[in-house]
Amino acid sequence: MESVEYYDSIDTIQVAAQRTAALIKDSEKPIVAFTGAGISVSAGIPDYRGTAGVDTLADLGHTGGEEDVEDFYSTLTPTECHKILSSMHQRGQMHYVITQVEF
Repeated sequence: MESVEYYDSIDTIQVAAQRTAALIKDSEKPIVAFTGAGISVSAGIPDYRGTAGVDTLADLGHTGGEEDVEDFYSTLTPTECHKILSSMHQRGQMHYVITQVEF
């Protein structure tokens, strides 16, 4: 299975981050973050539809291990993105966080 991914340059990311920060700082309306697997994969949480995703691998006939899910998740730590969203919420800057969940 082939995947096509594109990566922005650090300069492009920094400009976008500065613009986003300015919008958040100047906003008088409630801020909402809509997230998905992208912020959790780097914490070690597997996604479902990526090239190595749980569902993708299952469709290819690969089965996962019999790991203890509770022990697995207890070893993970939040990413910088998780920490920033939490901090913004605690300061009253982030009103809602919406995420996607696989059932």
